[in-house]
Amino acid sequence: MENENTKKIIIYGVTGLILILVLIAGLTILRGRRGSEGDEPSASENKPAIVASQEQEEAPKLTRNAIIDQLIGTITAETFSYKKDSLLRQLEEYDPRDALVWETILKYYEIANSEGFVNTYEILPIRPQEEEESDSQDSGAADAQSEDGEVAEIPAPPTIEEMLARMDNKEDPLPGDLPDDDSLCFVILGFQLNADGSIRQELVNRLTAGYLCAQQYPNAYILTTGGPTASADRNATEAEAMADYLVANGIDAGRLIVENASLTTYENAIYSCGILSTQYPQVEHIVVVSSDYHIPMGCLLFEAQSLIDTCDLEGMTELHVIGNVGCLTNGRYYFGASSQASQLKSLSY
Repeated sequence: MENENTKKIIIYGVTGLILILVLIAGLTILRGRRGSEGDEPSASENKPAIVASQEQEEAPKLTRNAIIDQLIGTITAETFSYKKDSLLRQLEEYDPRDALVWETILKYYEIANSEGFVNTYEILPIRPQEEEESDSQDSGAADAQSEDGEVAEIPAPPTIEEMLARMDNKEDPLPGDLPDDDSLCFVILGFQLNADGSIRQELVNRLTAGYLCAQQYPNAYILTTGGPTASADRNATEAEAMADYLVANGIDAGRLIVENASLTTYENAIYSCGILSTQYPQVEHIVVVSSDYHIPMGCLLFEAQSLIDTCDLEGMTELHVIGNVGCLTNGRYYFGASSQASQLKSLSY
């Protein structure tokens, strides 16, 4: 009897053990199946990747000019700056040279707007009240008229000799290590003329600075740039009035280059760079002369246009901005990022 009970206990124990093992094996298999199913993403998990892939395939490829516009937009945060590298890669697919040119232009923008970039030079105006009476380049003495509608008589501009007589600063406006030959050109940017076509005090200041540069480097060319801006004389141009003034004050006419069609700073750059590269290939270096607030944008646009016109795949250009002279003003004007970006978009690219 005792042996039979022992046998039953053993049988029950073995049977129970087998059932436990079968149960464990079943659970293991079930978990394995669930795990393998979990490795495959669900339809909802798959959807974002599919949508992203479809969007990438369906998104139209940006044109070359659209890429450049967006790159310029990084200056004003119109385009997020983190997109710049991606946009440059896209531009490189069109033309590696274009990518190099615009990467260099964007770097130069940072340089031109950095502290200490403008080489300021103080020139005391003869008629400071003229500037105080005018709130913009398009008002005040530029359009002065008498009560009967006739153009008011405007005093003749002061001579450079008169300007120099009032100056406390007798130092040269530029460092002494620039090329002293005809590879150097001083580009004097124009300013709106008076109604009768005569030059205003701010332009006299710029011309005085340009004159001093020309005296310091007597073998350099001088380019005057600016079109017709006199309200009562549409034949008068800034560039020709500037050239006439310089010749009347002792500059050799053979040194002068005149660009008389431009009406904006970006046109100054397009037309002037075009003249220099086609008619004066010996010119390799530019010094921009203007008012202090105008220098960052002026230098940026001239450097940008020269890069667009002449840059090679090594990053070398035939024409390069190597300096500037900014006539000190009272700071009432300022060309910020938006203005500079807008004019960059207008360049010939």
